Amino acid sequence: MADDTVTRQGRQGPQGARGEIGPQGKPGVRGEAGPRGEPGPPGQLPSIEQVMPWLHLLFDAYEDYKRLREREAQEASEREAAEREALEAIEHDDASGDDEDDDHHRKDKKKKHKHKDKDKK
Repeated sequence: MADDTVTRQGRQGPQGARGEIGPQGKPGVRGEAGPRGEPGPPGQLPSIEQVMPWLHLLFDAYEDYKRLREREAQEASEREAAEREALEAIEHDDASGDDEDDDHHRKDKKKKHKHKDKDKK
């Protein structure tokens, strides 16, 4: 009865230590160069006399931009001052008004409902 010996596989043993890192591989083949850009305009750079009108336009545009920002800041501060005056006038009118109107202008506070833990025993 040679077939009576049934072999069973047991549990896996502990994992062994990790091996050393192998040598670095060789770099791959280098690809061909990409297309070249368009050539620049031939000749020398423009002279300062040719550049000066363009520079004047550039600085004038910057001055216009600065003036525009200053004007917008001035308008914003004037708007804020007008709003503050209007709020002060409203507060002054409310202070001298009837007490009956206070109930009408008062905002109701929302009640906060606490969540009860359902898991507590």
